[in-house]
Amino acid sequence: MKQRDFFFDNAKFILMAFVVFGHLLNTYIHDSETIYALYKTIYSFHMPAFILVSGILCERFLSKRVFR
Repeated sequence: MKQRDFFFDNAKFILMAFVVFGHLLNTYIHDSETIYALYKTIYSFHMPAFILVSGILCERFLSKRVFR
């Protein structure tokens, strides 16, 4: 059985929660500058973080499966 890396599983969960929270904030960004700043902060890092986590997991998969 494969060993799961719980750190990356938890990181993906937190990033998915930020996506949902960011979409919820989208309806309220015109009401408050604070909400707009929080919205921009979430959207400035959640997709690059997804790309980073996916790249790390892909590298691990490729090094185990392809490059043997």
